[in-house]
Amino acid sequence: MTTVRARPISAVLSAIAAAIAVTIGAATPTAQATPGPSADAITKARLERIFSEYWEKNLESSPTWATYLGDHRWNDRLADESADAYHAWTALCHAYLRRSQDIDAERLSAEDRLSKRLFERSLTQRIEEARFEPFLLAISQQDGIHIGFPQIVHSHPFRRADDYWNYAARLTAFGRSVEQTIAKLEQGIEKGIVPPRVTVAKVVPQIEALIVADPKESPLWGPLAKEWPREVSPASRAGIEEAIAATIRHVVVPAYRRLRDFVRDRYLPACRETVGTSALPDGEERYAFQVRRYTTTDRSPREIHSIGLREVARIRGEMEEIKKSVGFEGDLGAFFEHLRTDERYYCKTPQELEDGYRAVLKRAEAMLPKLFGTLPKAKCDLRRIEAYREASAPTAYYYSPPLDGSRPGYFYYNAYDLSSRPKYDMEALTYHEAVPGHHLQICLSQERQGVPEFRKHLGFTVFVEGWALYSEALAKEVGGYADPISDFGRLTYEAWRACRLVVDTGIHAMGWSRERAIEYMKQNTGLTETNIVSEVERYIAWPGQALAYKTGQMAILGLRREAEAALGARFDVRRFHDHLLGAGSLPLDVLEDRMRAWLRAEMRRTGKVRPKRRTY
Repeated sequence: MTTVRARPISAVLSAIAAAIAVTIGAATPTAQATPGPSADAITKARLERIFSEYWEKNLESSPTWATYLGDHRWNDRLADESADAYHAWTALCHAYLRRSQDIDAERLSAEDRLSKRLFERSLTQRIEEARFEPFLLAISQQDGIHIGFPQIVHSHPFRRADDYWNYAARLTAFGRSVEQTIAKLEQGIEKGIVPPRVTVAKVVPQIEALIVADPKESPLWGPLAKEWPREVSPASRAGIEEAIAATIRHVVVPAYRRLRDFVRDRYLPACRETVGTSALPDGEERYAFQVRRYTTTDRSPREIHSIGLREVARIRGEMEEIKKSVGFEGDLGAFFEHLRTDERYYCKTPQELEDGYRAVLKRAEAMLPKLFGTLPKAKCDLRRIEAYREASAPTAYYYSPPLDGSRPGYFYYNAYDLSSRPKYDMEALTYHEAVPGHHLQICLSQERQGVPEFRKHLGFTVFVEGWALYSEALAKEVGGYADPISDFGRLTYEAWRACRLVVDTGIHAMGWSRERAIEYMKQNTGLTETNIVSEVERYIAWPGQALAYKTGQMAILGLRREAEAALGARFDVRRFHDHLLGAGSLPLDVLEDRMRAWLRAEMRRTGKVRPKRRTY
């Protein structure tokens, strides 16, 4: 295979900067500081124009995400997956950051200042990430073009003939996406930036599952196997089916075959035997950035590791109490083994598993008015993770609804190997992925009015996942767990997230092996071995992300305890939650500032602290 050599980044950025000067212009000169509302209005309009332009370019450069959000202007396109496109977007981030920083924040309202602060924070993070060239690690068992591409069937519309032809155009473009991905992976090999072999080995069967002899066996044929809209005539349908079948057979499947051959024969042998990020040339700095990015704190890996050890010990103490309460006489390890192996705790069919999740979801939705004053309009539904990726997929995840309301949010559950999917954690998992967890928080953010579009979709992981983990225990306050074993399942999930602090830092900063991480998880959680292996390999492939959950949950709990202590009997959990979620996803320092300002206002409102008497 021809080796693809990357253009020097400095050269790419220089060329891009020149182009940007033409397309978006130089920064608008700062308005003269004239008194009165007109100058403030001009400043606000400038800021809103920056936000609007940025959002438009963001959607245009990510057409499948635009479709996912309900914007269908680019439904016939796929994103440019090349390294040059990545550098172009980095240069745009530089340009928009400069323009935003030129805005006088003192002339903005508090809400607009917050938007400006979050905008600049997200751009700065993206610019900092760019120096590590993350596109070189473009594929893993958790993410990549191979498993991401088939997901378009869930968001692409199929209402008119044009929708099907746009879909066919996207299928045709897949070959280019694969070639661009292979080129990036080749660059990674040249620079010694490659992932662990143990995770990339899982990619090969994922790709092979999508190499089919008959186009109708492909998940990409799924939309055509469903009922067709009346607006599509039989003649049009026949032509569409013929074209899409030919595209799957002659473009998509050969592209998957080329990707499979490259990963199996070229990339996998070049991948490293080590599992920690520290083994990369810039590993220590790279992991330190990921820790800052995912936790929005300046904590070191060792500090986070110590927090994890303390949390694991605390949760084990609560587990011991439940073990005793149900009359189990062995130690905690024996109780874990009992839960892993007793058939009573497992479903016998995928339908039984889905029915169980639906029952929990119905109960969860009934609890919400006790905990929140504001609820989202969008509904939540269930879907099973697709067969081509379920073997290496996580236990569950959530996909948010589009802004146009054309489909609900989806809680995806994994039904692979039912002997590894216990009933006793179904409640905690539902509260995390659906309500009051991801669905409620994300939909409330998306449905907000009067804020820039980019803020509706900001996703600081520490907030999003911290809230979802907090939600697991929140449900217990309103009777969300049917029995002590289900509550033990909740603790198992909390221990799992506490173990992440230990294992992620252990792997990426302290030289832990995959086997040591798996053994630590087996000793301290009730997860099945299938889940543990999948989770550990997820942390290997996705350094730092696992740290967000417990970090965010502990921050939210700390803010709530602070408010409860200050307000006493006048603390209103619904008002607390509504304000906590009211500004969308936030980094922890911004969240703490916002909630402490709210607490001061609540103390005045409830009379806990009287305002100072004015003297005239």
